[in-house]
Amino acid sequence: MAYIISTIALLATGTATPPADEQVDENGDLLDYADMPAGPGWVPKSGKVFFGIYTACLFTTAVINSLRFEHVGFITEIGAWWTIIGVTIVIIAIPCITVEHATTEWVFRKFEGELASSWGIPNAFYTFILGLLLPAYSFTGYDGPAHMSEESTNASMAAPWGILLGVVFMIFVGWAWVLSLLFCVTDYLQVLGEGDVPSEAGGDAVAQIFWNAFKQRTGSGTGGIIMLMIPLGGIYFCAHSTLTYVSRILFAYSRDKAVPLAWLWIKYNKTVKGPLIAVWGTAFAAWLLGLPMLGSEQAFTAIISLSTIALNIAYVVPTTLRIMPWGAARFKPGPFHLGWWAYPIGVLATGWVIFIVVVFSLPTEYPTNSQNLNYAGVTLLATFALSLIWYYFPFYGAYKWFKGPVSTMGDFSDDDAPGSNSNGSVAEGDLAKPDPAAADAATVRV
Repeated sequence: MAYIISTIALLATGTATPPADEQVDENGDLLDYADMPAGPGWVPKSGKVFFGIYTACLFTTAVINSLRFEHVGFITEIGAWWTIIGVTIVIIAIPCITVEHATTEWVFRKFEGELASSWGIPNAFYTFILGLLLPAYSFTGYDGPAHMSEESTNASMAAPWGILLGVVFMIFVGWAWVLSLLFCVTDYLQVLGEGDVPSEAGGDAVAQIFWNAFKQRTGSGTGGIIMLMIPLGGIYFCAHSTLTYVSRILFAYSRDKAVPLAWLWIKYNKTVKGPLIAVWGTAFAAWLLGLPMLGSEQAFTAIISLSTIALNIAYVVPTTLRIMPWGAARFKPGPFHLGWWAYPIGVLATGWVIFIVVVFSLPTEYPTNSQNLNYAGVTLLATFALSLIWYYFPFYGAYKWFKGPVSTMGDFSDDDAPGSNSNGSVAEGDLAKPDPAAADAATVRV
């Protein structure tokens, strides 16, 4: 979000105009980029400014998630409609506004390897698998309905259908989005900020495509800046929803006593009808994860890559166990299940995650050095090591006190209740009570 805000600011304030002697060709004719908007071209000059934008966005999403549950759900629904309508507008409008279009041959059959070769990657297959990084990153977060299931009606069916329909939506709408933008590209190097013609958007491909479309049609790229409000709003609503369901993950882990300070994160606020402390704890953790951008872009990139790898591993673990003999013998089908399709789908899912874990750890530029090395693999191994140490640490490790998921159905002793005091009683407000009003207000919307 901070990145796209910086891009909008750059386009709105103008990019630095090239020197006069570089604005004409050998025949004295003005080059295309001689009409670039003059101005200071504001961009964050340091990680501090970028981090400030990041902090402001994070703080506002935390404030929104501190509203009553009904209001949070209403804002989430607005975000869903914003995304659906906004993406539809972009898919239809940008190709119609663009004057110069790419050919079908280039969009579907042309393999551009020039830029990858300049980064030391001459192998076409290597280039292709690196191109899977962004789609794999995009296909995360669809587990949100599962984490919101405790606040949903008919959760045993609504949550899995929410996940399934969300994935289907991402496949077809994402494909249409990519194709609509590709047909608007005639100079891909300029769009990526790597060509002889400078990129007004500083290498932001989507922003540059929007700018070029309106510049070709109207002579001004201002409309492209306005159109960027659509993805900006979508990203903001995505951040809002992510904070909503991640705070519920923290709440659930705290109920199981699987995280430090579980007694704090488990507290349920009756006014907002949600885990308010967990919301701000999650926001604070996200803020801490952003601190590396103050000193090292490589460290921040490694954290982002690690989060994508870790999410996919977390997704596939129950799927892999389900198809193994040990897990299959213990599996009890619920109202929604895949039947015999679970096995081929589970094998494919497991293989895919193994594949992308390797791909996410590959270098993206050669020769490698401390500035371009992919540290995702290192951080993944470090995370596994710290987790094992935390679990098996003598006398104080999690193996001594973690007893597995806590049941919220049926009878269980006070000693097993999360947030219980030393005398076995549960402190008021520590454990979420079913709220009929919240249950009625909470539905999974796709």
